[in-house]
Amino acid sequence: MDANEPIEGGIDELLAQEGLEMEEFTHKYWGGAEPYTHISGSRAIDRAYKTKDVEVAGFKMLSFVESFGDHRNFVIDITTRSMIGEFAYKVQRPVSRRLVMAQQHCVDRYNRIVEEQFARHRIVERMDAVESLVEMCGFPAPAWLKDMINKLHKQMDEIRIHAEKKCRKILRPELPFSLPIQYWYDKIHAYQNLIRRLEGKTRNNSNIIRHALRHDIEDPKSLTMEQLRDGLAWAQQRKQQNKPNAPGLRKTHLRDQLVNAKAKGDKKKEKAVKQKIEGKHCRRMWYLISRATKGPRSSAVLKTQRIIDGKRIQYEDEEGVVDSIQ
Repeated sequence: MDANEPIEGGIDELLAQEGLEMEEFTHKYWGGAEPYTHISGSRAIDRAYKTKDVEVAGFKMLSFVESFGDHRNFVIDITTRSMIGEFAYKVQRPVSRRLVMAQQHCVDRYNRIVEEQFARHRIVERMDAVESLVEMCGFPAPAWLKDMINKLHKQMDEIRIHAEKKCRKILRPELPFSLPIQYWYDKIHAYQNLIRRLEGKTRNNSNIIRHALRHDIEDPKSLTMEQLRDGLAWAQQRKQQNKPNAPGLRKTHLRDQLVNAKAKGDKKKEKAVKQKIEGKHCRRMWYLISRATKGPRSSAVLKTQRIIDGKRIQYEDEEGVVDSIQ
């Protein structure tokens, strides 16, 4: 802090009062002589304050050449333990967004939903009407017109949020998509649905039977619970056997998609497939670079600590850990 006055008195007394109880600590690192912190000064007019529970592990005052501006900059090393307690690691990953500009089908579906909702609620017509009213009423606009504009703007935001929620279903399959992998995933789902059918947990049994027949399950109506469980275990085992080949199958699938798009002259599809191939290659390359150049990643947070009223309180449940860091 640039105090524009010597260290003693004034601000020190105000910050040391009860309720704040802050102390200036940079003077402890001066040594024998008081340094001047302004390029044209003769005494220290810059200072740093902390509360008693904050631990300062180191302090360095940069030279004027290394500093920004006409004051000497401070570098302060504060222990993480005294700020947020022990185990100060990342708590949770951010939620993935559904609208991703790199995935063209998500963008197309988002735009289609927005256009449908705009047409259903006559957004464009209402915007034109509001624009005409603004020109008629002039400035400042009356309160009822402001409310109308805010209501329309809020509805447009709600439509966009709704479209973003519906534009993509976030799936995290164990293996990357390809036709052989999809076959075994569908077969697993068919057996799971047949098991739920025998347990009486389904309604549309006709669709379940048709789905099973489409995936080479013979006479699904007559299968017993034991046979269905054996079939499910066999399908899961076959899916796991394809796991080592899944990346290669994915590359083959994308290559076939690219060849088909070129043969049909579908430039839009061809561009989208190329974007997928190049994006996957870039992600893999930067993943390897990051793993080689960055330090080891921290593990999940199990507990944190905070100092409240001079007492160190430890949190070990998820809610307490998140609240203490946020």
